[in-house]
Amino acid sequence: MDEPGSGGDPESESGATPEVPESSAGVTSDAAPDDQTDPALEAVLAELWTTWSQQRGPLSLARLCKRTGLRMSTLKRFLTELERCGIAGISINARGVECAALTDTAAASLAQAAADTGPQPDSD
Repeated sequence: MDEPGSGGDPESESGATPEVPESSAGVTSDAAPDDQTDPALEAVLAELWTTWSQQRGPLSLARLCKRTGLRMSTLKRFLTELERCGIAGISINARGVECAALTDTAAASLAQAAADTGPQPDSD
């Protein structure tokens, strides 16, 4: 007879399989197909893109939280991943306010993607 925790049975004593916690702030999720992006991440990227395209400079994290409806801790997790991937950068301005902006490379890529997916001419 196997003892609980001895590795003899993959299920726990109660018969239930152990739960694997899902990341609520990861860039991708095991629950979503590979071609889907977290809507909250899309909202962050959309706000950063809008700010960049209007050439207003970096966006404060507080304003980004308000516009996306995300908690600051969740936003910072997203931005940390985006920064690690070279998509966005976080800085502190002269007044000590944390700000985020797209990197030049990411902004150029998004501009190209926007141009490529813009209105298509009729093929009639």
